Amino acid sequence: MWLLMIDKIKAAQMKDERLSKIRGELGLGKALGFMFGDDCVLRFGYRLYVPDVDDLRKMVITKAHHTTYIMHLGANKM
Repeated sequence: MWLLMIDKIKAAQMKDERLSKIRGELGLGKALGFMFGDDCVLRFGYRLYVPDVDDLRKMVITKAHHTTYIMHLGANKM
């Protein structure tokens, strides 16, 4: 399931106009904090950069909160 999600994130990154600028700056060494992972998915630090394209962010959050193995303890328990 998450591999399919990574593919969707990668495709959405290609559609995001803001990220095309960051990709260009990355090649020039100007996009501090951004890098490509081994899977060619853009990350900020070690976090996946999920663009807000086609409601992808909402889908990722929904999947993460409704997956059997993910547990969100709430703000008081974190």
